Order: sequence, then structure tokens, then C-alpha cells
Amino acid sequence: CYDSPDEVKRFGQKCLEISREFGKWQHELIADQDLFDGSWITLGWAPAGSMYFCEHSIVSYSPDTYQEFIYPLDQALTNSFEHCMFVGYCKTAGHLMDFYLGLPKVEVMQSCEENLDSERIKKHLGRKHFVISCAPQDVRKTVEEFGTRGICISTYCASIAESQALIESLKKR
Repeated sequence: CYDSPDEVKRFGQKCLEISREFGKWQHELIADQDLFDGSWITLGWAPAGSMYFCEHSIVSYSPDTYQEFIYPLDQALTNSFEHCMFVGYCKTAGHLMDFYLGLPKVEVMQSCEENLDSERIKKHLGRKHFVISCAPQDVRKTVEEFGTRGICISTYCASIAESQALIESLKKR
């Protein structure tokens, strides 16, 4: 980035332009469908005009590099849409989470990892919503740690029997 910063910024602007146009095209395509007012994405309902936002490749950038080269593009991209429902992040992008939380249009953040920085998340509950992944045996612990307001818990079960056992165990308080 720092060998040719102007070239990197021009490339970023082109990526932003393409992303905006692609998103608008998708919304126009969907808007023609009768009675469309949203859709299910990943783990929740996204109202019409929403975008799903995820950048797995930025994990290798330092906070300074992200702030200089990518954050302004992320702001411009998310501001191009009515709602920005999810920003996926993982442990390797935890060093950029405060930037994600600073994007005003981002309403819901989703983690693809367990063992989150719970204090950071708790500071933002009420302003942002979080989708938190955990193993079935950790659902109760996750609820105890984060509460239930502003949190959607994502878990996985290997079978219907395991799912039913989880439901039954959660009924027992």
C-alpha cells in the first residue's frame, strides 16, 4: 500500500464504484418482484434496501493501514445503502472491530468465531446488534454472559436428535 498509495486509493475507488453499482443492480432486480419487502440473509431478516457486508481479506491489514486506505471506502459503501445488516468478522479481524462498530449504517454484526471479546461487545449493545456463534453446549453460558437483548445466538447441531436435546436442555432453567 505504501509503495504506491495513490494507485492503491484509485484502485479502491474503482472497487467502491463496482460494489455500489452491483448492489444497486441487485436491489433493482429484487424490487421488481411483487410484494418484496426484505429477505432472509444468513441468520436474520433484512429489510429491503439492505446489504450484507463482509471483508475476509482485510484481516492482514494493520489498523493504521485499514484506517487510511479501506475505512473511507467502507464508510462510502455502507452509506450507499439504506441498511447495512451484517459485517462478518472473525478472531483474526478483531483488531478492526472498533472500526466496524464505528460505521454508522451497520446495524448488526456477525461473528464467525467463538471466544469473543465480550467486554467490547457489551459496550456496544443497544447501539448495535450482534450475532454470536457458539457450540450447542455453550448456549446457556453465552446467554448468561451477554444476556438476550440485542443478541442472536447462532449454533449448530449435527442431528435432529441433538437439536431436540438442546431445546429440551434450554427449557430446564
